Amino acid sequence: MVLKYLHHTTETEDIRQDLLQQGHVARNIVKVRHRITEEPLNLFFIDLEPATNNKEIDKITAIQNKIIHIEPPRTNKNHIPQCARCQQYGHTRRYCNRPYACVKCGGQHNSTDCTKSRDIPAKCALCGGNHPSNYKGCECYHNIMRDRNPHRNSPAIETTQPTMKTHHNPLSIAPTSTTTPTHLRRRSQ
Repeated sequence: MVLKYLHHTTETEDIRQDLLQQGHVARNIVKVRHRITEEPLNLFFIDLEPATNNKEIDKITAIQNKIIHIEPPRTNKNHIPQCARCQQYGHTRRYCNRPYACVKCGGQHNSTDCTKSRDIPAKCALCGGNHPSNYKGCECYHNIMRDRNPHRNSPAIETTQPTMKTHHNPLSIAPTSTTTPTHLRRRSQ
């Protein structure tokens, strides 16, 4: 859970004791820092021990006589992992055995070994465009995002003619000549 609006100088052990008095056992409490500036924020991540009353923690409105808010952490549902090894979407380098593709020049080498200078334009390993492979404006990325969107309009289906399913029999052999053999011809009378 995420605990908001409690000053960053508050000791984690004091939070743990207050939660324990209210019936919740905290496994771990982490002070949150800004991801770029590393400045402390008035946020704490709280991991609770498994218990039946864990869903009731969001009803807590005060800790140490200070008004707080507890909510579940936010997740980015639109995030698609991109492999730092082959630059493909849907997996990470930890699970990748594909050949290397450079994020900068699109070459078949590790991105850390790239010697491309900054004045040469980047080349995408996915589409060949003039941008790095992790650019979110890449047409490959947009195609994946469009296919993942459950609210997109599906293509119009023509209902004027009934569709007939044809079953392919892999054992049937099509005749090679343009004329139909005599034993397969229908009698016309």
